[in-house]
Parts: sequence; structure tokens; C-alpha cells
Amino acid sequence: MRKAFRWTYERLAKGQSRRSILRQCKPQKALHRSVLEAFKKLDALTRFDRSAFADGTVLVGMDEVGRGPLAGPLIAACVHLPHSTSLLPYLRDSKKLKATERELLAVEIQKTALATSYGVVEASEFGGELNLHWLTFLAMQRALEALPIDQTQSALLVDGKYSLPSWSGPQKAVIKGDDLSLSIAAASVLAKVKRDEIMTRLDQDFPVYGFASHVGYGTEKHRDALRKYGPCPHHRKNFLGRILNCETDTGSRD
Repeated sequence: MRKAFRWTYERLAKGQSRRSILRQCKPQKALHRSVLEAFKKLDALTRFDRSAFADGTVLVGMDEVGRGPLAGPLIAACVHLPHSTSLLPYLRDSKKLKATERELLAVEIQKTALATSYGVVEASEFGGELNLHWLTFLAMQRALEALPIDQTQSALLVDGKYSLPSWSGPQKAVIKGDDLSLSIAAASVLAKVKRDEIMTRLDQDFPVYGFASHVGYGTEKHRDALRKYGPCPHHRKNFLGRILNCETDTGSRD
């Protein structure tokens, strides 16, 4: 898949059509099979979005990244894609992609999308009145408020089993939506790439924690650094109780 991914996007960058790409790779059976499956997956994701709501609706896919880390922000992304596109093969749940693939896809999504936006909940906002469940909704709400579209004509596809409580328009919560919906998959990739970029920048300011390698998750290296150096301003204090052996509420990680 990795070779086929690069091969396909090199040709898409040259403006070649799907038909041309499939014709060129046909003599190489393994390559042709991978590329063909990628376009079939793209068609399936697109069909899901088309069937979600009535025609004419401004469809917005929404996903978040960063619920579980010990440090860094929680980020939600919104994406409004064209009704049909052949430019995003291999797009899927961001966790199933390599970092280089996500980064390439993020560029292509930004080129293809009609509108995108982000919502950020900073680490300093953890441990207050809102638990993780509601902080996730807060990030999504902020992303939605930043999206430059007519929201009175919009409908949401939200990854997961919970709809956005603050949204009064049509919406659907989609379990494993980042592997079923093209719009949600695109939002998943954008949110992941944006958060990884932030954590890489934080690594430059706080190199002792290794943020660039684990992006804030609770690896053993990260836990050891916390015990040795204590938390920095970008750690979620309410997530660190067991690690630092102090009285900190960790119950919000639902």
C-alpha cells in the first residue's frame, strides 16, 4: 500500500484522471489491486456521505483528536467537501495511516475542501467544571463556529456515538465514522496532523519530555520525565495524579 499510495498521488499531482491511473498500473497486478481498492474505498466513503442527508445540504464532517494524552490540546476539525471528488484515494481513519501519508493527505484535503476549520481546547482548560466528554463537545463547537459556511443550511456527521448537544440542525453520530464517511475521515486527518504539529513545536520548548515522539501520550519515557522534572504548563494536571502520586482528579477521562 505504501508504494501504491506514493505512486497514485504522484500521478494525481500531474492532473491524471482515475481512468488513466488505473490503466497505467494494470500490468502490475499488486499495484493495480491496491489502487483499485483505494478508489473503491473512496467511492464507498463518498456514497455514505451522499446518502446521509437530502441533496442540497451543506454536509460537514467532524472529528477530534487528543482525548487521552497527558499533555497538549484536544483538537476538533470540521470539513466541508465537494459533493464528489476523485482526488482523495487512501483517505481513511487517521490512525491507519503513516505520518507521511497523513501529512500529504492533509495538504490534498485543504486543496479539495470547500471549507475547513479547527477548534482547540488547551491543556489548561482540563480539570475545571467540564469533564472530558464535555470538553470534547467544546472543541467541536469551537471548530463549528470557526467554519465559514451558512450553518442554517448545514448538516453534521459527527464521529462517535454522541451527537453535538449545542447543534439544533440535522446531524448524525456515526460510530467508527472515520472509516465510513469521507468527510469524517478528512476531519480525522486534519485534526491529527494539526495536533502533531503543535506537539512538535512544544517539543522545541520542552525537550525533556519527548513530545515530538509520543505527542503527549503516556509512554514510559513520558512518565519517567514527569517523575523527574514534574509537569510543564502544557500538561493536563488532572490526568497526572497516579503518576505523580498526588491528589488529582483523574475521573474526567471517560
